[in-house]
Amino acid sequence: MRGVAGARNAIVEFSRPTQDFAEALFVSGAFTPANAFVNNFTNPNGDRLDGGNDFGQAGETAHAAVSGTIGFAVLDGSKIGLSIPAANCDSTYQVRVLATDAAGRIVGVAGNGSILSYADFSKAACFS
Repeated sequence: MRGVAGARNAIVEFSRPTQDFAEALFVSGAFTPANAFVNNFTNPNGDRLDGGNDFGQAGETAHAAVSGTIGFAVLDGSKIGLSIPAANCDSTYQVRVLATDAAGRIVGVAGNGSILSYADFSKAACFS
């Protein structure tokens, strides 16, 4: 973020989820077409939050404003809208950061995405 002109803060954005990616990766090895893909932003490298697209794909699940342009952010997944459906082991999100100016407006384009698996490996669904 330090290299983005006008950046003062940031937004951390979470894509729509892929279900049971972490379970397949770490427990069962059961990848399917439904859980093998986690690049779920419809506007990669976009200059705005993901609102979905014209083909009916959902946009972001959540986003959170954070202070500063360098450092760490501690976010509570349940408080910002991340969830794990009852029949699933995990929800895996693509995560990216967008720089914002002092007024909270996005400046520049989204950074490269990373993935975050939000999981509860104590659930029976993880060992089916």
